[in-house]
Amino acid sequence: MTRKALGAIYSPMASIAQPFRLAHLSDPHLSPLPAAAALQLLSKRITGLMSWNFRRKHIHITRALEAVCADIKRGGFDHIAVTGDVANIALPGEFD
Repeated sequence: MTRKALGAIYSPMASIAQPFRLAHLSDPHLSPLPAAAALQLLSKRITGLMSWNFRRKHIHITRALEAVCADIKRGGFDHIAVTGDVANIALPGEFD
């Protein structure tokens, strides 16, 4: 028996490898941003909040994310991978 044939027989993935459809959602930055107490901003969150208010809130629009999620629901995907930033400045309210 050849080495190639042995690899096919003993490969742990050979018997389970199946094609699947994957939806990949990267950096959703869920919005809107909840209100922050002053003490919560005494870190680098203040620069994140400034970036959000002056630039990113115009990019990360809730309607756009809702449309992407609706497309994913209709797409018949086997798996969904969400990678990157889910929150904006990591306030506790962003994870509720």
